[in-house]
Amino acid sequence: MQTAIAPFIQKARTTWPGAKARYLAGLPEGTVLFATVQLHDSAGKMEQVFVQVGEVRADMLSGRIWNDIGIVKGFEKGQEHSFPESELIDWTIVSPDGTEEGNLVGKFLDTWDGRVP
Repeated sequence: MQTAIAPFIQKARTTWPGAKARYLAGLPEGTVLFATVQLHDSAGKMEQVFVQVGEVRADMLSGRIWNDIGIVKGFEKGQEHSFPESELIDWTIVSPDGTEEGNLVGKFLDTWDGRVP
């Protein structure tokens, strides 16, 4: 899976500065920024989750884990989580009407058949 999503991660990281600038300038009322990150636990397990961004400062993102956690230990939905931009996998801006921008990795995974492109 990591090989398959690599080009989408690269595209998301390339487009991140624009999404970050929009967030820092102030998104419209009801619009939310999510960052996708991979959580790792002491057993070596990994889980990819959304973090609802509450703050971006320098190269650090902070927010709350948005997903129910089913694989990694030591994390839970709603927990505060901070991470460096270098760990960003993807970003998604969600408007009040439910439309999304970004989510390149997520959209690919929604249609992925298990083969590496």
